Amino acid sequence: MSVRLFHMLIGSVVFFASLGLVFAADNPPNQPNQPNGMTEGQIILPSSQVSDLDVYQASDTSKKLGKVDNLIIFAHTGRILYGVLHTGVAGRNIPVPWSAFQLQTGSDNKHFLTLNKTQDDIESAPTFHRNLTIFVNRDTVAAIDAFFAARSTMPRMANVPEGTLPVSQMIVQSSRLSDLKVYNRKDANQKLGSITNLIINVSTGHVLYGIVDTGIGGKNVPVPWNAFLLVRGEGRDRLWLTLDKSSDDMKLAPSVERKQEVNVAQYGRSADEFFGVRTAARPRR
Repeated sequence: MSVRLFHMLIGSVVFFASLGLVFAADNPPNQPNQPNGMTEGQIILPSSQVSDLDVYQASDTSKKLGKVDNLIIFAHTGRILYGVLHTGVAGRNIPVPWSAFQLQTGSDNKHFLTLNKTQDDIESAPTFHRNLTIFVNRDTVAAIDAFFAARSTMPRMANVPEGTLPVSQMIVQSSRLSDLKVYNRKDANQKLGSITNLIINVSTGHVLYGIVDTGIGGKNVPVPWNAFLLVRGEGRDRLWLTLDKSSDDMKLAPSVERKQEVNVAQYGRSADEFFGVRTAARPRR
């Protein structure tokens, strides 16, 4: 086992805050080092990379099923509910419970996902047409879960605190979350920055941090997802995040230069302490 792979397994994976991390889409991966999936440690990746993972048939990794096109996330807790499997050109979008995927690492140290389904099976899978309201329909959710023989960990209404958005409005695609503006919670006119990426514990299916670009002359600040509140205003597309911090506070927050690598194990603890929250499933140092 290489030193690099060892560090990935113990949760010290670093990610690049910049976008553009992609895998080769046309070539099947090498056989995985761990055919039963990653069971040791935790794998931490940016959402820009997670939402571009190739998906292969578990019983034959030469057969590609498609690519993860997006993630369906319950924004209040940062829990990944589904990965949207896109089956290719003129293909279909299929919501797959996150627990149904097995994360694999090939001998080239590149990650990919597998499913215990064949290409023929996928042809009859329930599809997703960008309408997020289907995920609060119990019959629809039950049908998706039954098809993949997995639970999607959908939130219950009782799990949503009073005064926050209803469940249906907190189910958001990762591509939308990783493009939101961030404002001061008490002053909606005080913009703190914009989300450029999400940091995801792929093993547990949790968003750990949102990376906030604080603007011209600023830096990238890893903010524990638990510190954000999702806000929806009037109009279908009016969605943003708030923080109980000011612009001056953000200047003092743990941060890195925009092109600098971020080590979650190194920066996570100080970020949690600064924002006064505990990040779910954060890797241990």
